[in-house]
Amino acid sequence: MNAVKATFGVLMIGVALYITKHLIPGPINLLLWGTLFSVCAVYMGALRQVEAGWPTFWKGISLVLLTYGAALIIGAAMGNGNILSPLKATGGHGAAPKANQSAGNKNEGQAYVDHAGFILIKSSADLDRYLAQAQAENKTVMLDFFAEYCAACYEFAELTFPDPKVQAALSNTILLQADVTAGDATDLELMKRFEIFGLPSILFFDKDGNEVKSMRAEGFEDAATFAQRIDIAIGE
Repeated sequence: MNAVKATFGVLMIGVALYITKHLIPGPINLLLWGTLFSVCAVYMGALRQVEAGWPTFWKGISLVLLTYGAALIIGAAMGNGNILSPLKATGGHGAAPKANQSAGNKNEGQAYVDHAGFILIKSSADLDRYLAQAQAENKTVMLDFFAEYCAACYEFAELTFPDPKVQAALSNTILLQADVTAGDATDLELMKRFEIFGLPSILFFDKDGNEVKSMRAEGFEDAATFAQRIDIAIGE
C-alpha cells in the first residue's frame, strides 16, 4: 500500500511539473525533474545492495533513473532547459551564434538573420519594419516569442519547425523571432503590445500586416497540428 501511495505521489508531482513548465524558467524546471528522478531512484534502491532476481532488475531501472536525473541536474547547472537534451550546448532555438548575439545587444534596434532562417527582432520598431516589408513583398509574417528558459520553445525548434510540412506551409512567410530572455524594458514593451503572458507564443500576420488573433499558438504543438494552424491562419 505504501508503494502505491508513493507511486501516486510521484505521478502527481510529475503532472504538476508538466503543467507549470511554461511558468518557470527552463533550468529550474530541469532541476526539479532531475531531483524528482534522483529521489525516486534512491527510493527504488539504486544505492542499496540487492539479491539476484527481481530486486536486481529494479535496481537496474533505478540506476537508469539516477543517471538521467543527474544529467538533468547538470544540464540545469549549465543553464539548459530542454528535458530531452539536457546536456546539449545551445543558446536558444533558432538563436544566432554568440558573436552575433553580442552585436545585437550592442545595437539594440538592429535585427539580423540567424542560421535557422529566423530574423531576430528586439523592438516594436523592428517588427513594424518587417511587417511593412512583408506587405511590399506580398508575404505573411510569423512572430515567435522565445526565451532560453522556455522548455516548450526548444521542443518547437527540434520537433516542429524543421518538419517538411511546416516548412512548406511557411514558404511565403517571413519568420521573426523575439528573444525575450533578458526581460528588459524593450522586451516587456513588445510583449505588452500583444498581451503576451506566457511562452511559447507564436503570432501570425496576414499580407496586410494584421494579426490573426484567433490563431495564436500558445503552448507546444506537434508538426501536423502546427502545419494545420498555419494553413488556417495564413494559408493561400
